[in-house]
Parts: sequence; C-alpha cells; structure tokens
Amino acid sequence: MARGAWVLIGGLVLVTAAVVIGSASRDQRHDDAQSQVVYAPTATIKDLMDAVVDPSADDVWNAVSTTVDKGGVSEKVPRTDQEWGEVRP
Repeated sequence: MARGAWVLIGGLVLVTAAVVIGSASRDQRHDDAQSQVVYAPTATIKDLMDAVVDPSADDVWNAVSTTVDKGGVSEKVPRTDQEWGEVRP
C-alpha cells in the first residue's frame, strides 16, 4: 500500500509540473505573438466596395433593362440558366 501511495504522489507531482510548465510556455508564446502583431487597416469599407464589390455587381445589375421608344417597350432579361451563366461566370 505504501508503494502505491508513492506512485500516486509521484504521478501527481509529474502532472502538476507538466501543467505549470505548459501554462508558462503558452503565456510566453501568447505574449510574443501579441508583441509582434501590428495591424493597421489601410482601406475603408467604401474603398473595398468601390474596388471589389461594385465591379463584380455591375454585370448583374446591367443584365436587366427596359427600353421605351416609338416601337414600344422592350425588356432585356436573362431568362435561362445559360443566359444567367453568361452574366455571372
């Protein structure tokens, strides 16, 4: 019984040491990562919309149109999956 108690105590000491060492090294890695991260946004949401979103949406918005002239009303609308595929590749 005494030998079992010593094994249990030794195991608990090893587990406790591993937890303490792991926690200290994790905190050190976290501190190093925070000191190296430098993030400064250089674009506004408007810049992103103008440069990325708007150009890709123009083809979709311009795919549908209505023209009224002497001949009447003509509508341009993609109706099939193939026509929409040409609009949105």
